[in-house]
Amino acid sequence: ELKAKVEQAEQALSAYTSQRNIFSSDGKGSSLVNEKLASMHSQAMQAETKRILSQSLYEEVKKGNLDKLPEAFADPQTIALQTKLGELNTQMAQLRVKLAPEHPKVVELSKQIGVIQKQLEDSSQRLAERLKADYERTAREEQSLKTALNQAKNEAAQQNQDNYQFSILQQEVETSKKLYTDFLQKTNQANLQTASQQNKGKGI
Repeated sequence: ELKAKVEQAEQALSAYTSQRNIFSSDGKGSSLVNEKLASMHSQAMQAETKRILSQSLYEEVKKGNLDKLPEAFADPQTIALQTKLGELNTQMAQLRVKLAPEHPKVVELSKQIGVIQKQLEDSSQRLAERLKADYERTAREEQSLKTALNQAKNEAAQQNQDNYQFSILQQEVETSKKLYTDFLQKTNQANLQTASQQNKGKGI
């Protein structure tokens, strides 16, 4: 009966390890899982930071606050157009002090200002589209990494549960083997004592 219990315990352990794909219970697997989770968490946080930055830039451009963009993200063409527009507006202010609105110089300068304003609008639109694309890309990356992180957390939790159950089954195998071994030793000792007593009886 004890031998049968050992065999049953070993079969249960073997079946569980095969079903749950458990190859080791030395703790190394858990360490690797924790390292993987830490790495994925770091990547997810970095992706979130990038998404927040790109979203902020996109929102500023949508509001028309081009001057609030960090220099590293500002569009050189847009900056040049803004500078040119500022110069033309200054010239216009000076001309209007001396000349009437219908004066050819004022009319010509108004046309130039209109052209620059249109170019500035087009440039701002292109910048907004580029920043929007960056924002949408970083948002997708963030979502993808966080989804993978959550899945890994669930798998790690399941693995911890599997390892706990594995340790219980392993303990049952060891306990059954010990009981069976003790039983065999005691049986052998009893057999030896019986044989010894029989030999003494024969000698008498």
